[in-house]
Amino acid sequence: MISGIIISISGLFSLPWICAAPVRSLAYVDSLSKYSNTHASGEKVRLIDIKDQRLTNIGVHLLIGCTIFAAPIIHKISVAALFGIFLYLVLYLYLIHNYLVELKWHLFQQNIIQILAI
Repeated sequence: MISGIIISISGLFSLPWICAAPVRSLAYVDSLSKYSNTHASGEKVRLIDIKDQRLTNIGVHLLIGCTIFAAPIIHKISVAALFGIFLYLVLYLYLIHNYLVELKWHLFQQNIIQILAI
């Protein structure tokens, strides 16, 4: 929520966002999230804490600044190739990553069911 507020304010004033890649920032925030391990069956898992790292944000903004020096190389890349890279990132992070998380969850649940059946 704090990231959303900061990104909204940054967007209103045309400032850089917290993360250079909004698609990857969702996976990044999710990886820093800590969820409750103790919850009743059928109860929704609760978010306990998110450990945000300011060092990562500084590094991202420094790398964004360094792209100014790479402008001659970036101009040689076709727009179609850039759109392909962005499409790959979206498909990988939203579809494939979520699918693998769901698959891992289902396989883990199957192991618990088999253990309980024994």
